[in-house]
Amino acid sequence: MASKEPTIVGQMMFATLAMQFNLQQDHPTIREEVRNEILKWMEADPGIVRSNMGGWHSKPTHKGPLGKLTKLIAKEYAPVYGKAMGWELNKRKFLSEGGAWANVNPPGGSNNTHVHGNCVLSAVYYVETYGIEQGPIVFCDPRPGAVQYHPLVGTPNYINAQNIERVPEDNELLLFPSWLPHRVALNKSDKHRISVAVNFNVGIKK
Repeated sequence: MASKEPTIVGQMMFATLAMQFNLQQDHPTIREEVRNEILKWMEADPGIVRSNMGGWHSKPTHKGPLGKLTKLIAKEYAPVYGKAMGWELNKRKFLSEGGAWANVNPPGGSNNTHVHGNCVLSAVYYVETYGIEQGPIVFCDPRPGAVQYHPLVGTPNYINAQNIERVPEDNELLLFPSWLPHRVALNKSDKHRISVAVNFNVGIKK
C-alpha cells in the first residue's frame, strides 16, 4: 500500500521586501533632468570616495533635480512601500536628512558591499543602464547563520540564494531596507552606468 503524501503547511518567515517602479509614465522628464545635472556636476567636482571602486560618487544634495527626485520618491513611492510593510504612517512622512547622491561607474567601475546606516529605507533610481554587462546590483543574504552553513544546493531559488542579482533598466526605481547588504558588480560594458541613491527615515508631520 502506497504511503500518502504528508500534509505540508509552509510559511515564509522574516521575508525581505524590495519594490520596483518605473517612473517613465508619471514623470517622463525626470530622467533627462537628473542626467544633465549629474554630467555637469562631474565636470566641476572630483567627487568623494565611499563604496565606489573606480567610479564617481557625488556629495549628497537636497537641491536641483536630485532634490526634486528625492521629494517625489518620499511623497509617491516610499509610502507604498511603508503601507506594504504595515508601518504606521498616520501623521507621519518619509524624509531624507542626508540628501541624494549620484553614482557614475565607468567601464571597470564597481561598488563594494555595504549597507546604509541610520535610516530605514533606501532608494536607487537608474538614469543610464546598458543591460547585465554594466553591472547588476547584487543583494546579499543578511542572515549570518544561513550563509555560514547550509547543504549543497541542487536547485537554486529565492529561498536558498545567498546572493540575488537585479539588472536595472533606465527610469527604474528600486526600494529596499537600508540594512540589506548590497554591492554593484563590475561594469564590463564600454559605457557609463549612472544612478542616484537616497535614504529615508519616517518622521512626524509638523
